[in-house]
Amino acid sequence: MKKISKDEILIKGKWVFENGEMKKDGDCLRIEWLIQHHLKWVSKDASGWLNLYQDPDDERYWELLYEDSDSHGGGPPSLKYIPEAKVKERYKISPLWE
Repeated sequence: MKKISKDEILIKGKWVFENGEMKKDGDCLRIEWLIQHHLKWVSKDASGWLNLYQDPDDERYWELLYEDSDSHGGGPPSLKYIPEAKVKERYKISPLWE
């Protein structure tokens, strides 16, 4: 599975209707692989809906979110790059290297 490239800032999964059933697209599967095998979990936000991960290759932070609140379970996952200032604000933590 492909790791996150330096120019990526968003990986947005989708559900696709195929052969009479709803399936995860390639980006959903990639997000699952990244959070299970590559990214390091750091924290949850106060609501419990957002999870913060860090890429050990470039130390960038990534937020796992579910943007479709009308769908079951919040819809398909997205991984979004989050700058250091937002890490401090949203997660009430300092970046790990400080």
